[in-house]
Amino acid sequence: MASVFLKFATLGSLALLVQMVGLVLFVLGFFPVKPTLDGNSGPESFSPACEFDSSQKVDEPVDTYGDDSRVESVGFPAKYDRLVFMVIDGLPAEFVLGRDGKPPARDLQLAMPYTQNLLATGSALGYHAKAAPPTVTMPRLKAMTSGAIAGFLDVAYNFNTKELLEDNLIDQLARAGWQMVMLGDETWLKLFPNRFHRLDGVNSFYVKDTVEVDNNVTRHLDVELEKDDWKLLVLHYLGLDHVGHIGGRSSPLMVSKLREMDTIITRIHQTVLSRDPQSLLVVVSDHGMTDGGNHGGATYQETDALALFISKSSSDLKLGAAPEASPNSRPSDNEAYQVDLVPTLALLLGVPIPKNSVGALLPPLFSSLTPKLQLRALELNSWQLLRIMRKRSPRSRCISDMCGEVELINVNQSASSSESGDDADKFCRRLNLALVKHNYWAQNGEKTRDFEEAKEAYLHFLQPTSVWLARGSTQKLFGLVVTGASLLLISTVLFLTGVFQLSKKTSGSFSSQSGRSIQAASPLLKLVAIGEVCLHSASFGSSSFVEEEQFTWHFMLSTLFVVLLRDSCQQFNPGNKLRIVGSGSSNRVPAGRHKTIESQSGGQFQATTSKRTVKEVLQICLLLTFARTLRSWHRSGVNWAHLPDVAKTLENSHPAVTACIRAACLLIITMLCRWLVPKSLPRFVRRVTKACLTLTAVLIYIYYTCDFLRAAAISEAWRIEPWATISAQGIYLLLGATFLSAFTLFPWLIICNSGTESPSRFQEKEGAFYVMSLQEEPGTEFFLENGVRRSMDAVGTVFVSCWCLLQLLLQQPVNAAPLTILLLQLLLTVTLFRTAQGSFPRWTSVLTLHWLGASGHFGLGNSNTLATVDVAGAYIGLSSHSTLLSGTLAFFITYGSPLLYMQGLLLSVHQKKLETRKDDLELRQRWLMEDLLLPCYLPLAMNSVVLTVFTGVLYLMQDHLFIWSVFSPKYLYVVATTICTYLGTLIFAAVGGYSFMVISKRMQRTKKGNKAETTKLE
Repeated sequence: MASVFLKFATLGSLALLVQMVGLVLFVLGFFPVKPTLDGNSGPESFSPACEFDSSQKVDEPVDTYGDDSRVESVGFPAKYDRLVFMVIDGLPAEFVLGRDGKPPARDLQLAMPYTQNLLATGSALGYHAKAAPPTVTMPRLKAMTSGAIAGFLDVAYNFNTKELLEDNLIDQLARAGWQMVMLGDETWLKLFPNRFHRLDGVNSFYVKDTVEVDNNVTRHLDVELEKDDWKLLVLHYLGLDHVGHIGGRSSPLMVSKLREMDTIITRIHQTVLSRDPQSLLVVVSDHGMTDGGNHGGATYQETDALALFISKSSSDLKLGAAPEASPNSRPSDNEAYQVDLVPTLALLLGVPIPKNSVGALLPPLFSSLTPKLQLRALELNSWQLLRIMRKRSPRSRCISDMCGEVELINVNQSASSSESGDDADKFCRRLNLALVKHNYWAQNGEKTRDFEEAKEAYLHFLQPTSVWLARGSTQKLFGLVVTGASLLLISTVLFLTGVFQLSKKTSGSFSSQSGRSIQAASPLLKLVAIGEVCLHSASFGSSSFVEEEQFTWHFMLSTLFVVLLRDSCQQFNPGNKLRIVGSGSSNRVPAGRHKTIESQSGGQFQATTSKRTVKEVLQICLLLTFARTLRSWHRSGVNWAHLPDVAKTLENSHPAVTACIRAACLLIITMLCRWLVPKSLPRFVRRVTKACLTLTAVLIYIYYTCDFLRAAAISEAWRIEPWATISAQGIYLLLGATFLSAFTLFPWLIICNSGTESPSRFQEKEGAFYVMSLQEEPGTEFFLENGVRRSMDAVGTVFVSCWCLLQLLLQQPVNAAPLTILLLQLLLTVTLFRTAQGSFPRWTSVLTLHWLGASGHFGLGNSNTLATVDVAGAYIGLSSHSTLLSGTLAFFITYGSPLLYMQGLLLSVHQKKLETRKDDLELRQRWLMEDLLLPCYLPLAMNSVVLTVFTGVLYLMQDHLFIWSVFSPKYLYVVATTICTYLGTLIFAAVGGYSFMVISKRMQRTKKGNKAETTKLE
């Protein structure tokens, strides 16, 4: 039997290794670094050509032309010679510009009176600059400086920013001899090291700071505004984004923060722009925010970034007429894309457009120039995009013809053929048409009508081409993708094979030879389990089902409970009694699945099946009630997240209401945790454990008090924060010490040889279903089995208690009640399967706990968008930013429910077994596979199915419209869920393996002691 156990363990380890390798290969193949043009744009980029002679110096400084010869050499002058680039992190454009033709809310307008006046008088021109997902800071800064769409996995690099090596606006200005100063988010310093003449960086991830993080920028402002030795001043304010993370869009601090930003804009406009009319102030935001203040996804609220251009003269900024409507063009005049900043600023400042920019310039900012220069700007931007198109579509015949020799064909012929062919050829013909009309205007008197037609033709090419290039900014490495997907498929087959073989070896019907009754799963239960896994996998083919996955999990869980309820109700027969009689009895089995079981003790036990059945039914009904409550607490997902729910109601109520609920939930969970401490531990150990848990609860209450005082604005944050941080750090220390002590010491201290105390609070002590297993002599296999189970149960109860207390600290205040429900669900589920001993096979309890964890994940407000990741909670107890610590806490918050139920598997192993034969080695060691291997195999197998299926879906959907906004974020969650499953399985296997090793050693010592005592007696 040991050899069979090792075979299954080896198979599982092999499948796990294959899956890890396959996942890494697929991610590297599907999310590669996007293809880019080599080098940097130089003076030659102002020439209408696809490529340049290798003898040309691409990196030649732009300022070598000299100001007087700029127009003659490059055909385009610099409109501005000084730039203040102000980033207000997380500012939604609708806070400043309104939405759908409506102005901003009244309080928001009053918060920024100077900015609103600039917009009203025409001294400022604002755009809703749509940001591409992922909407986090580092990829957005890359987009605003290089004009290229960042790779989707840049969301992972957001916490570990590295230097930007591809061509960008900052490097272009540096080569032009500009002196640059940066104040604010240190991400700029990591992206552009050694570029700034003066700098003062602040950490962007410590979101609890909303004041000092901006004061550290503003303190240098007056000095810098008076100096004239710089040409670029970068200001990056983080406070507004931090306000959103802490309190959401409607935070009481939002208006005051907007007022502060308006004051900064006023100071810059009245100093720099007043002294130097050739100066330009650009106010932008990197992304927006959801109602909860988070970001990272692709909803309108998150992608609604601001681009505000402020000049001294109102004549410089005119909102021109919109181009002819097309499916890919901007729907209104004041909408643009974030990458459009790069070509616009490059040409306004007289430097080459970065090579890999996919943006289209904003025509209104050039409207004060002559028609010749306006068309020249459009022409330069068009040729720059054509070079990227050539890299993207090297087989395009039209592009090859244009790059070989610019052939200006007949206007009518070009117009008739510009909409035919594939996308690359179609856009190429549009450019050809624009060049024809540009040439016609230049050769026929430069008439106004011809100018408008040429300008419209350029815009008809630029804007849809920019969108097309942005959508297709990455290419897949086919070899890695196929190899990775194949390995994932192989690992899934291995896992499913192992689960199937384990279920065969650990389940079966009643055997009169072994005297053991194990109820096989009903056909309907098997059908539901397999069918819902398949249904869940099939739902990934729909973007709507991916966005609203919580409904799939709620349906799966409810259906499972209904089937369990149906199977339990079928047992109900008040007239039947189950009797277990002494050996030699040949009683017949009454109706249903109840069978006569021989008992080694020779005693007669009597159990009423109706009583047990009623208890099962009530437990399942209560579980259904809890599941429905969790479903109503948060409206997760995307499409209906804005609708009212319990959590939103509590968030909008007085802070005292939420504080009272948190305190009540803390009290309930603390009492449950104290009650859970098993009696199989020595009394002193139980008291110490309870004391640690109680002290942790006291510290959590202190933290709650500080949080309430801060939320209710009763005390200043700087007075409260140190106490909150100290209490949180004390909680981490206590929980960590309790967690490690339970793991290392409990297997040595557990009482394994006493039958006077029940091994668990859930152990039923009635009839045949309570067997005094510990009456076996120490040293038998049954002694080992019971000791390992007791040890895992004891460690599991402490793990679950510590985890719940940690989640009470980290989760949002409105999640205290759902967390309490999750704990009650866990305990009730464990009780259900212990009450129904023999009614359901082992895999049923593992499956139920796994699905409860997945459903609870959405019950805590999570979704498949990055916007629901609680960034603020990841800094509880941290006095400064730490990528490792904050990332770990964010992971714990997001996967609080799945990890809770994975640890709950340790409680489910302690089930009563009806054993009768000591000499049946296979029967006595079957628990190794049933209680140690199956709880590891089944979660890994179910996760493997999801991982493999969604990997295939992601590849098939690579050209889908929502590939980057829906399917790619979901894949990141699938990968994170896989890591969560690995971690949960590792905890279970470590506790089980360590307990087995310790109990085995204790058993060997007992044997040696018995032998020594026997020798002395002899």
